[in-house]
Amino acid sequence: MNRKISLIDHTALTFLATGGRATTVAIASSCGLVVGRRCLPQARNMLRRLQRRGFIANGYTAPGHYALWTLTDADRKAVQP
Repeated sequence: MNRKISLIDHTALTFLATGGRATTVAIASSCGLVVGRRCLPQARNMLRRLQRRGFIANGYTAPGHYALWTLTDADRKAVQP
């Protein structure tokens, strides 16, 4: 597996490492991917890509509720100093 990540991916992972669980909009805001109060599509795409690669996990949320993202245990060590 290619473990290289972009700067924006690293920013999102660092935000999750310091804060624990976070909503999509909170992560997007830390990465500068929010316009007004809405996330840009790039934010959701980034989170889905990080999830597919095993960096983060999405907790179950009922339809219409906020998605909560967490850093996986294996990758928590890679982001923290």
